[in-house]
Amino acid sequence: MFIRIIRASGLLMCAALLLGTSQCQKNVTNPLNFVTSLSVLDANGNPVSSFSRGQSITLQLAVRNRSNGVQTLWFNTGEQFNFVAVNAGTTNVVWTSDNGGGFAQAFTSLTFQPGQSQTFTVTWNQTDNLGQLISGGNYEVFGGLTVFNTTGAGSPADNADAMAVGTPAVSQFTPSQYRSNLTEFSIQ
Repeated sequence: MFIRIIRASGLLMCAALLLGTSQCQKNVTNPLNFVTSLSVLDANGNPVSSFSRGQSITLQLAVRNRSNGVQTLWFNTGEQFNFVAVNAGTTNVVWTSDNGGGFAQAFTSLTFQPGQSQTFTVTWNQTDNLGQLISGGNYEVFGGLTVFNTTGAGSPADNADAMAVGTPAVSQFTPSQYRSNLTEFSIQ
């Protein structure tokens, strides 16, 4: 009886190891091929964290292919990136760079060579999505690529890490390989 228990335990352990290994292989997703960062700059291109009310704010998103292979990202429209400003410490969206849309309704793509970085820049005049000058205070901004998928035009969406088109959902306020961290700045 004791020998049967040992054999059964041994078989269960072998099965668990084999299943564990195959399960791990099934759950391997694409590695993080990209790293994304955001800079908040003044009109002279200097990084700053405080602006006068009405002063232009330059937002610069840098995206780098950190893999050893060529990476192509596909987009559902002509919009390939979006920036969002919120009241600091909240998810209250004040402004999105794509407010109003007007992007071509066709698949587009970006190709990155191994190690290549691309930057995307928007100058913001501190107006909200209604065109009103925002008040002084503390704000946060983030940006990212509005990736639809990584497999090609017409393929199913695979955009969980992507930046939103338009106003992001609360779940999209976290950084990912396609979205930057929230960067704080103030308006005096």
